Amino acid sequence: MGKDNKLHIILLGRRNSGKSSLINALTGQNIAIVSDVAGTTTDLVKRSYEIPDFASVIFIDTAGIDDTGALGEMRVEKTRNTISQADMALLVITDNRFEEHEQQLAEQLKKLETPFLVIHNKRDEVALTPDLKEKFTATYNCPVIDFYPGRQHNPFFYRYLSVFTRKPEKTTLSSPQIGCKHIHIPPPCMAMQIT
Repeated sequence: MGKDNKLHIILLGRRNSGKSSLINALTGQNIAIVSDVAGTTTDLVKRSYEIPDFASVIFIDTAGIDDTGALGEMRVEKTRNTISQADMALLVITDNRFEEHEQQLAEQLKKLETPFLVIHNKRDEVALTPDLKEKFTATYNCPVIDFYPGRQHNPFFYRYLSVFTRKPEKTTLSSPQIGCKHIHIPPPCMAMQIT
């Protein structure tokens, strides 16, 4: 938890993967600027939100990890440096793309012992493949959610998040791969469809 005693959840992924749209869908508010133009989010954006019956959280929206150019490289570096401030991460992917950028993020999260969910976003365009789900299961032992942010508020996601996250004094189980003491990682990678 950050010094403000709120759970910090960082959203990571490529430009135009729908990180900002995901924040809007999860909060049921238009708190993040969204556009079809890749690279709309150019700096870190922190948004406080009270998840009903769960916790106060701060969503950290980040620039795309595949940003280019001199400024883009600075934004990517800032994003990578901010990961250590997060209590957990949502690694947002689309089109079943889990390539070098995503692998580097997953390895950094694993090294920092930051638990993460993989959100396969925009499933209305391309659904998660069983092969990719299996890769997450075998390599990272992390939950996968096949997500469609068409609805503004998604209580099912929050119910899952509350199962995934535990308060420090109540949890003794930790993941052997992630090793974070205050987060419970469910058994191998579950793929869920959230509509």
